[in-house]
Amino acid sequence: MPDDGFEDDAIVKGRRFSGPNLVSRSGEAVEVEQCAFENVRFEKCDLTGAQFTNVVIQPGVSFDSCTLIDVGGAAHLKGTTVRGPGGMELALSLARETDILFEP
Repeated sequence: MPDDGFEDDAIVKGRRFSGPNLVSRSGEAVEVEQCAFENVRFEKCDLTGAQFTNVVIQPGVSFDSCTLIDVGGAAHLKGTTVRGPGGMELALSLARETDILFEP
């Protein structure tokens, strides 16, 4: 695996990612702080419980068929494209962060 830092329980801080495709990575509970992303495609990655803080999202960033359950800092991912079931998972995380309640 390339040394991109995306692995379970890792802390990725102050890095710039431009152009790499991150495929089938397991980054459960990874903490991503003060990073910049441009033209990065996350594909089939498990980012359950990942935390995003003060990240900069430039054009071309996408999460394709990723697991995005309980992602923190979802609002920091403004500008990303989400394809597949991770979209609903990320929407629920964003709703939780903004105190939106769902009732039957």
